[in-house]
Amino acid sequence: MSIPLKLAKYLSKTRTDDVIELVNAFLSFLLTLFFAVDTYYQGTPKMIEVAEYAILIMHTLDYLLFFFISDNRLFYFFGFQSICSYLTILPTFLVRVHVVTN
Repeated sequence: MSIPLKLAKYLSKTRTDDVIELVNAFLSFLLTLFFAVDTYYQGTPKMIEVAEYAILIMHTLDYLLFFFISDNRLFYFFGFQSICSYLTILPTFLVRVHVVTN
């Protein structure tokens, strides 16, 4: 049995995958709030910037984990969950690296 299959089985058996998705939903909500604060107020507090970077790293790791354990990686790449991940990660990342200015 391959490592991705073992990992997928473990995450499913212990229901850790559900916990990860619940935490991601909460972090996405926080990221949206932080983005709104950053957009409408001048001088973003440093704490919000650090929190955004931490959330971006967690979302990226989540995406890579589920991409790794996916049976069909091409389907996962274009799947609904991946598109939601892109929509969560990309706007904040582009603002933080100053590709897009608010």
